[in-house]
Amino acid sequence: DGSIRADGGLSSGSASGDGSGGTVNIVTETLSGTGFITANGGGNRRHTGGGGGRVAISYSASSLPDGHITSAGGAGNYGNGQDGTVVINGVQQ
Repeated sequence: DGSIRADGGLSSGSASGDGSGGTVNIVTETLSGTGFITANGGGNRRHTGGGGGRVAISYSASSLPDGHITSAGGAGNYGNGQDGTVVINGVQQ
């Protein structure tokens, strides 16, 4: 089971910001597996954390485990990035 990731990258500057998360948009009948779907902001606690991105998923049936879809802000020494948005439209697991 693979993962779909649109995560932000890490900065190489001394006090620069890490990259923000990107966008994932999925429309499908069935969402299954054990992988992850993420649009997290970059962050390694050295710079300013990047903001989380956007995840939108529409499905009819899903068996993906809870917590495997995230758009968290990255951790930073000069400040953490804000969480992004996750929108899920479909039948509850």
